Amino acid sequence: MGLNRSGWAELAIDPFKIPKVLSTFCLAYVLVNTRLSLPRCTAHQVESKSVKIRLNSTPLLISVFVVFLTPVANNIDADVIAQWHFDETGGGTAFDSVGSVNGTLAGDAAFAAGGISGNAVSMTRAGGGLVNMGDNFGFTSGDFSIVSWVKLAAGDTTTDYFIAGKHRSTQVAGYFLGVNTSSTYGGTNKSYFYDSNPSGPTAPVSTTTINDGGWHQVVGVYHAGGLSEIYVDGGGVEDSKTAATIGGISQSFLIGGISNSGGTPVGFLNGMVDEVQLYDSALSSNEVQFLFENPALTAVPEPSSFAIACLGLTGIVLRRNRPVATK
Repeated sequence: MGLNRSGWAELAIDPFKIPKVLSTFCLAYVLVNTRLSLPRCTAHQVESKSVKIRLNSTPLLISVFVVFLTPVANNIDADVIAQWHFDETGGGTAFDSVGSVNGTLAGDAAFAAGGISGNAVSMTRAGGGLVNMGDNFGFTSGDFSIVSWVKLAAGDTTTDYFIAGKHRSTQVAGYFLGVNTSSTYGGTNKSYFYDSNPSGPTAPVSTTTINDGGWHQVVGVYHAGGLSEIYVDGGGVEDSKTAATIGGISQSFLIGGISNSGGTPVGFLNGMVDEVQLYDSALSSNEVQFLFENPALTAVPEPSSFAIACLGLTGIVLRRNRPVATK
């Protein structure tokens, strides 16, 4: 900080000196209290790496807050590409609150009260219940994450339960979150994450039991060229395996079902599903935990850059004496 030739006091703040500040939006709030009158105070220059504020006034007290804005509450994080709340009270459409990929309820699938947040969608296997989002979300390249909440009857160990995903029976392609066992995949009372892996032992399986009659968050995280991970109810990774290459497949993304060997969507779940989200990035443990604690919201960045975090606070007192008239 210093005075330039024109008598302005100049303050330069480099926000990139604050650890892990990568947000796109930056605002500088200047709160000014003066003894006589409001000074001229303008944001003189905003550069990619600094915010300069120039002042020309009588004695004043200035507090400069550098605030970085990132998505909050119901604002949408850039990585979220689809989200279905299932809070509709009727009709046959589950609306995507993020994008434009709405789901069509089929069979006995219906909106019902008692979700993890608001309503949910309920379905039975006998009634062929499922929600069909069409041939979308292939994820054949890059990282991705699939987030869901599921509620099953206590002690239900029925095989071949599918929460959400894109897959066709008998083909090594697509991905999905499953419950209990299916062929060599999964485990009784557990959930698992299929990522086009060729055999059951190569799919991550949860350690948490999820068929206890309560709601459980189930999350699959895919790191392209790295690991596939499964989370249950926040916390840390419960299991991880070497990620397979996601095989491309022209089938619908389904909730509560799977496409059979003939390519026809079939309901394969007795229970309720709620708050399904898709991300085109690999969620971190902190983000999964945030979603567990806030089921209806979307993931926010890491704690060091959480939304509306006041990352810099500088209080400065500038005094500039007016010329004193001499006799």
